[in-house]
Amino acid sequence: MKILRNLIAVLLSVSLAIGMCACGNNAANTYANDTAEQVTVTQTVTVEKTSTTTVEVPSSGANANQRPDFPGTQWGGQMPGGQKTQITASTDVSGEVVEGITENSAMDLEADYANATTYDVAEESDIKISEAGTYIVTGTSSEGNITVKKGVTGVVLVLKDLDLTSTTGATVSVNKGSEAQIIISGNVILTDNENPEDEESEDAEVADAFDGAAIKVKAGAVAYITGDGTLTINGTAKNGIKSGDESSLIIGGEVSLIINASNDGINANYDLAIPGGSITIDAVDDAVHADHILTIGTEGSGPTLMITACTEGLEGTVVNILGGKVTVNASDDGINAANKDALFVDELTYSVNIQGGEVIVNTSADGIDSNGNVNLIAGSAKISSASMGGEAGIDYDGELYISEAFNLNNSSGVAGPDGMGGMPGQMGGIGGQFGQGGFRP
Repeated sequence: MKILRNLIAVLLSVSLAIGMCACGNNAANTYANDTAEQVTVTQTVTVEKTSTTTVEVPSSGANANQRPDFPGTQWGGQMPGGQKTQITASTDVSGEVVEGITENSAMDLEADYANATTYDVAEESDIKISEAGTYIVTGTSSEGNITVKKGVTGVVLVLKDLDLTSTTGATVSVNKGSEAQIIISGNVILTDNENPEDEESEDAEVADAFDGAAIKVKAGAVAYITGDGTLTINGTAKNGIKSGDESSLIIGGEVSLIINASNDGINANYDLAIPGGSITIDAVDDAVHADHILTIGTEGSGPTLMITACTEGLEGTVVNILGGKVTVNASDDGINAANKDALFVDELTYSVNIQGGEVIVNTSADGIDSNGNVNLIAGSAKISSASMGGEAGIDYDGELYISEAFNLNNSSGVAGPDGMGGMPGQMGGIGGQFGQGGFRP
């Protein structure tokens, strides 16, 4: 009997040990076919002790966990144990990409230096331009304005080694229906020192006179800012550069542009294009905003755009990035296809379209956020963003397209329609794909 009891004890110990090993492994591997060249491994990972998420990854013999190559898929980090995680597009067909402006009539103007009119703001600081021609403005003044009058076209305005401040309106105004090419030469500083309270003044005349920008391109006007000098804009009253309804504003050439703004760095009521230049923006609200279509770069080239601080980085109903290097450091969405007033929803589909260049986004909210589609066609994007509370590396309400040619490094997941933000690191960056309705295998 004693021998029998000992035998039973040994058998019970062995059974208990086997059971504990099985319970200690929280990943259950099932094989569809042990002899097939490629099988599917299903791994169940416990999340916050209250829920489980099932991820399917390919496996094939000695090459287990090798990620497959197929259209529309990008890869995040690694799950515990080294399993790769995938970020999958919702469609294999790119959505429509509506092009914005890439040129305007002011770009065709040529400076006539031989017949130019020259102003020194130290001697004459209230300059009004009423006919076509080339005008050179230089000097220093603590109170002055340069105005291209309403409807005047064919103006080339050369700002050369100029330091101009205004408390009564924009330092440079391109009035309604006018046309001007603004050439930056040497070192130029424009400061808007208007009283911000004037914008909401009960005196209608005071409120109407408030420009809220160092450079103001008014409704229906056409302007091209270019040159090879350095332009520093201090938008202490509100915005750095502002353009009005149905206007056309393009910033390019080899200009070096530095903007510090108490609201938006560049704010356009219609189209805005930045095909070139070296631009640095520190803004309290949006760094670059266009109500209609915002276009960065051209095919194969573009600006160096560094946004050092802002609430939202790039914003427009449509945001097109064609080339260049764009770096966004934001406290809210890095790139946002939206319009708070829904001004153009009957004409345009909200979309962020990256068709070239290098994009880097560091943000405390969504990296790329679209009220419609996201089309990642060519170029690259590196996104570091929030991944909890509905935020993700890519957040979209329409469709997400990722081409095989696009290089995406997104550690913060994807949130599709009805999706939820994800959990970086632990879940390898797949994040918001696992919200309700958000995961698209």
